[in-house]
Amino acid sequence: MLNADLKELALYGGTATGRVLLDGQAEVPRVAAVASLGGLSAHPLLRDAAGFDWIEGTAAIDLDVAASGRSQAELVGALSGSARTSFTDGAIRGINIPQMMRGLSVQTLLGWQSATAEKTDFSELSGSFAIDKGVARNTDLKMVGPLVRISGSGTTDMPRKYLDWRVEPKVVASLKGQGAGDAELAGLGVPVIIRGPWDKPKIYPDIAGILENPDAAYKQLREIGGGLLSALKDDPGKAASEALKQVTNGGAIDVQKVIDGEADTDAVLKALEDGFNLPSGIFGFGKKK
Repeated sequence: MLNADLKELALYGGTATGRVLLDGQAEVPRVAAVASLGGLSAHPLLRDAAGFDWIEGTAAIDLDVAASGRSQAELVGALSGSARTSFTDGAIRGINIPQMMRGLSVQTLLGWQSATAEKTDFSELSGSFAIDKGVARNTDLKMVGPLVRISGSGTTDMPRKYLDWRVEPKVVASLKGQGAGDAELAGLGVPVIIRGPWDKPKIYPDIAGILENPDAAYKQLREIGGGLLSALKDDPGKAASEALKQVTNGGAIDVQKVIDGEADTDAVLKALEDGFNLPSGIFGFGKKK
């Protein structure tokens, strides 16, 4: 049995203190750790420890966890305890949330895709987790950045390396004449879903919410959609609805087909373009499937 105290251990550019217990005498080996880590470089840490590389910044992590198992997979699947994480002055790689939301178009209905050159900067990204059998559950996710605020909750399934999150983003409509701290925020009106393998999750709005209350969604889109929606004619909802029905056999978008990339994107884009009486080609159909 090993019972070790960690004192100012250098790790990923930061330090770690705490206590680690390794019990190899039990029928099933057991490990437990209580640790406080600070000043760590988040990107290489998460890449090496968990196999995903879409968060960068400075990490602080508090852990109180334990697990039993004969292999790494068994230990991960049995992990229980609690954790608190905080990332500062960093970014989420592969996605630019403010740009997507301020440049809203019908692509909002069809699912956003990640772009490796994009990123969303933040000053703080934090959350606490209750861990049971390798599944970490969170109810207090918070992200604060110069152009975006996000709250939410969800689960991270470590054995499956799978994310299932639901977040509510708010973006700064304009920084003109305002400081980033008190800039006006505008919400999309429906949550955003982050779901799938944690190295490449799918990110898309809660389409059911948009379709269930189109009037409220349209009002939100018009408020923060910039110049795009100012091109709409007086009664766009009815025309767009009729156009959508023609290409979706009744007006219902098959959400799973959209998520899986099987929807006829061009047909939906063209129908909405005609229904909203927008200039031809404004949605760029033919470029994205």
